[in-house]
Amino acid sequence: MFTPLVKEKNIELKTFCNDDIIFFGDKVKIRQILDNLISNSIKYSPKNAKVNIKAVREDKLIRVSVEDTGVGISEEDMSKLFNRFSRVDGLKPSSGLGLYIVKKLVESHGGEITVRSEPGKGSIFTFTLPFI
Repeated sequence: MFTPLVKEKNIELKTFCNDDIIFFGDKVKIRQILDNLISNSIKYSPKNAKVNIKAVREDKLIRVSVEDTGVGISEEDMSKLFNRFSRVDGLKPSSGLGLYIVKKLVESHGGEITVRSEPGKGSIFTFTLPFI
C-alpha cells in the first residue's frame, strides 16, 4: 500500500517485531490505526528519510511505535493533535480526523496513544494495547 510513495520519496521503511506478540482484537481497526500512523509518517517526511515501526511486548502490554525523521510537530500543535478536526498549520491539507479516529480506536481496545516530537527532527507515535 505504501510502496509507491516510499519509492518516490526514497524512504527507508523498517519494521521490528517480537515473535511473542499475540493480540486478540479487531484486526481491521488495528490495521486502520497502523495505516494512518505509517501514512502520516511517510507523508510528512522529506525525501531520503527513515520510518521505523516497532512492536514489542512489555509485561501485560503490547507497545507499538511509528518513528520518523520528518518535519516534527511543535509543542503547541501537539496539545491539540488528537482533537477532532484539528490540523497542524502549514502542513499538507487534511480532514483533521485521522489522529482523532486513531485515538478513539486505540482507546476502544483498552490502550493509550502518545506522541513525542521535535520540529525539524521527527516524531514518535506510540500506542499500547493490553496483552492477552
